[in-house]
Amino acid sequence: MSEELPRVTADKVIKVLEHIGSVLVHQSGSHKIYKNKEGVRITVPYHSGKIIKKHSQRC
Repeated sequence: MSEELPRVTADKVIKVLEHIGSVLVHQSGSHKIYKNKEGVRITVPYHSGKIIKKHSQRC
C-alpha cells in the first residue's frame, strides 16, 4: 500500500521552502519560482487558499 502526499496549500509549501533556504527568484503569472542553494528550480502554483492538486506534487 503506497502512502499519499498530504494535501497542502501553496502558502504552506512556500513556508517550508523558505525555511529550508529556498529563495523566490521571480513570479510568472500565478506561478512562483524558487531556487535552492544548489540552483535547483522549484515552481509553486500559487492560488491563495487553494489546495495544490496531487498531480502537481512530486518529490
